[in-house]
Amino acid sequence: MLFQVASLPSLLLLGLASGTTRAATTAAGTIRTVYKFQDTPYTAIENVGVRSNGDLILNTITAPKVYTLNPTASSPSPSLLYEFPGATSVLGIAQPSPDLFAVVVGNYSTATFQGIPGSFSVWTLDFTELPVKVNKVTSIPQAHALNGMATLPGSLTTVLVADSSLGAVFSVNIQDGAHKQVMQNEVFEPTSSFPLGINGIHTSGNTLFYTNSAAGTFGSIPIASDGTSAGSAKAIASAPSEDTYDDFALTSGRDAFVATHQTSLFEVDPDGTQRMVINSPQLNNPTSLVFANGINTACVVYVVTAGEAESNGTAAVSGGVYAVTVC
Repeated sequence: MLFQVASLPSLLLLGLASGTTRAATTAAGTIRTVYKFQDTPYTAIENVGVRSNGDLILNTITAPKVYTLNPTASSPSPSLLYEFPGATSVLGIAQPSPDLFAVVVGNYSTATFQGIPGSFSVWTLDFTELPVKVNKVTSIPQAHALNGMATLPGSLTTVLVADSSLGAVFSVNIQDGAHKQVMQNEVFEPTSSFPLGINGIHTSGNTLFYTNSAAGTFGSIPIASDGTSAGSAKAIASAPSEDTYDDFALTSGRDAFVATHQTSLFEVDPDGTQRMVINSPQLNNPTSLVFANGINTACVVYVVTAGEAESNGTAAVSGGVYAVTVC
């Protein structure tokens, strides 16, 4: 992938820009490389899920591929789970019920940092029976740039999906494919200088938490049982200067650990207080993270990265998976 990144304020969703690397520091613990993809072909990991057995699910944005990885193996190595037809990227992931995952599939242009309208769909990966069952749930032709995904609280059949371009959220029933736009809000919208607005989304109780990469914000909004807004959005925190929020993971206490470009992981408290957990060149454009074994009180998170695409003669550096101690 060849494109210019100098005009961007900082790296955003795709993890495809390069920038100044700061010295590694840790506030809570250590970082360990679990696995790094080979640099050829260039592979950027966009999102990560965790199965009940602790295996990770890795979505790549540079190819329509999903991998599985046992992070505790003596020599972890990913296995290709599925390659989606007619697409270029796999993005958001959510787990509506144990070992049943939904993922976003579509086409992204790394030249424009925008999705291709009409190309997006939602699929399921069902690990409750082996071999895993892969099923297309529905296409969402009105979507422009589907991205982050979350479960709808209280439902085993409905997920919420963020559209970074429209500044909107869709609900999708993974059983019958029914879908509709349930929210559109100015706090989700991209800016005139960057097209990626609402990015990561997660739910806790009756609240949807979100990041807006273009605006550099982390916030929340109350939601009703059908995923529609039930109140006003609340700004919780802003990304530090020259940094950019991407996806995040929530604890049971609603603390958020946010993957922050270019090389950091931040913890954001419900009151907006934030601290740097780690800043390391190993976290080369972190895109998402998940708690080990899916336990949100664990002290280890697995952070996935996009690395850096080839640019101006600089060789590409693929993304990887890293275990970070956060407490």
